[in-house]
Amino acid sequence: MKSGRTPPAPLPPWAEGLLCMTLAAIGFAVMNACAKEVSRRIPFLEVAATRSFAGLPLVLVYARLRRTSLRIHNRRVALLRVVAGTAAMGQTFYALATIPLAEASALLNLTPLFVALIGLLWLKERVRPAVAACLLLGLLGALLIFRPAGGQSSLGELAALGASLTSAVAMVSLRRLGATEQPEAVVATFLAGSTLALGLLALPNLVLPSWSDAGLLLLTGLSATVGQLAMTRAYALDVAARVGGMNYLNILASLLLASLLLDRAPGGRPGCLQRSVNAPPIPTEPQARMC
Repeated sequence: MKSGRTPPAPLPPWAEGLLCMTLAAIGFAVMNACAKEVSRRIPFLEVAATRSFAGLPLVLVYARLRRTSLRIHNRRVALLRVVAGTAAMGQTFYALATIPLAEASALLNLTPLFVALIGLLWLKERVRPAVAACLLLGLLGALLIFRPAGGQSSLGELAALGASLTSAVAMVSLRRLGATEQPEAVVATFLAGSTLALGLLALPNLVLPSWSDAGLLLLTGLSATVGQLAMTRAYALDVAARVGGMNYLNILASLLLASLLLDRAPGGRPGCLQRSVNAPPIPTEPQARMC
């Protein structure tokens, strides 16, 4: 008689989706922090285009190793995902370049509310009361972080709100594509399309980065691609509203990175890079502030 341990039972779809979205939140938080720093010296469109271009080879190699087909069957929804995702990416990097990191992350992560609404209208997915309550709590937390000075919103803040809406369209499309497409095919198609569109827009103001900035640009692309693959897998596993709600983890991760590395900690305390001996002071925008 053969002996051996019983293999562990596979995770239920909702649990696997939760793990994937946790990984995605960490990846996008690292992307936000790197993009915020490098955008001080590199135009935001160039940062956005490099984010897509740097991640494309990684996805292609990953798909080759897994012997995954990159063929797209539902081309109409895939095109919607590329257009909405590219628009969201451009607005996201503009917001990261012009407003504080934690505030940008809070506004960008209003996306789950739009995801729940679009999922209800387009996919006919019901939002359970518990999920709706969690989404509203997340919204309350975001509003506590976001508090524009003078009651007026800057262009960067409006861009972040626009990115939240277009990101929601892109994310709900992932739920539809998950039924017929491989995650690698969806991500590769998006990265190819966004690289072309954003690259053309970035050409007139192209800046040659330093070696350190090139490293930050590369890390921006790699961390975002890991997040993209994990997020695409998550939306294929569970309902859009519940998966989208996990985006609020990004705010927590971004707040931690902001307090340790970039702008300042909540309450106005400078981050550790600002406190270091050799680090120059990092200016903050006068029109926006964090709690």
